[in-house]
Amino acid sequence: MIAEILSLFAAIFTWSPSLVAASAVDAVFGIILVALHKFILILLYVAVLSVVVTVISMAYAFVISVCVFLFLLVIMAMSSSPEEADMVPPNPKGTPLVCLSDDQFHVTKRKELVRQDNTSVTKPFEHNEVYAGRVLPLDVKVRALAHMVDTSDYVQAADDALEAAKRQHEANITGVCRLYGYSRGPKLQFIFREHSFQTMESLLKGRLKFHWETRLTMARDLAHTMAAAHAKGLVHGAINASNVFVFRRHAKIDNFGLNKATDVDDLVAYDIEMFGRLLWRLVHRRPTPYDPANMRGPAPDGCPAELAAALVLCTGVHEKPESFDSICDILGEPQPEPQPASMVTPTLGSDEAKLMDETDTVLWENLYGSNSWE
Repeated sequence: MIAEILSLFAAIFTWSPSLVAASAVDAVFGIILVALHKFILILLYVAVLSVVVTVISMAYAFVISVCVFLFLLVIMAMSSSPEEADMVPPNPKGTPLVCLSDDQFHVTKRKELVRQDNTSVTKPFEHNEVYAGRVLPLDVKVRALAHMVDTSDYVQAADDALEAAKRQHEANITGVCRLYGYSRGPKLQFIFREHSFQTMESLLKGRLKFHWETRLTMARDLAHTMAAAHAKGLVHGAINASNVFVFRRHAKIDNFGLNKATDVDDLVAYDIEMFGRLLWRLVHRRPTPYDPANMRGPAPDGCPAELAAALVLCTGVHEKPESFDSICDILGEPQPEPQPASMVTPTLGSDEAKLMDETDTVLWENLYGSNSWE
């Protein structure tokens, strides 16, 4: 291109019109060719850079995916470890339900979003509501059942709930949720119950696949748990999917004696009837019909024979079973699960003496200034 420009200047100085025109054309074409060459080089550079960035991004995403996959494998391996057996006695030593001081637990208040200014407001604790909490000496998540105790009506309800919790704790039945203790102040009472991420109600309402073998395992768990409870004189009074908590492939019952039916004379027969309705819901995975006549019919395809036979026994036209023993005989024995010593009794460590202290005299004056109530 430089040669063409020099030829153009030489033609101008010699003032040869034909030579000037030819030189000008050559110079213009040279400039265009150089510009096109530069443009192509820039495009090549951009393309190469894009490919390099894409490869690096894909490699980075691949590394992240592998790390996440390995992390999930570790979590699954830990969750399936025999050191985390679920179906174990909740209170093998027969210790009384302990009263926790305000520095031994933390309960989280709920927050409500205010749409006007898009801010959240912390709501006060409400009567007979469950909150997320943690028992600090054991470092375990819990469901904290709250009861107000600032009026006589609330005090009676709180006393009944605490008495029911103590009976459930003392019964020490495998398949019943563990209780970690309680606390009671001038205005609030908390009962700390075993934490689970899912109830059977939410599991049945979901869209995830629910294997028949898992349903049979859970039905066996529930039937044998209720049989053991009735053998010890412990009735539930309100068996339903919301009071059944899922622990991997197993199901455990909680809330014995809470919100039980008050217009029923025979609570043992009522427990069996409500178990039959729950069993129908577990098999059909639909809301249980109100009329028992609509519960009669064949089980869905693929239902195990034991589960179908137990459903017929509980919901058929013939006389209902008098105890859970006959239901257990049909469903069969629950699958054995290893019970390592470390899981039979929760490990309390250095805080055992503090947590198991029998003295319930606690200074509550500064209770509401503690972060345990935030």
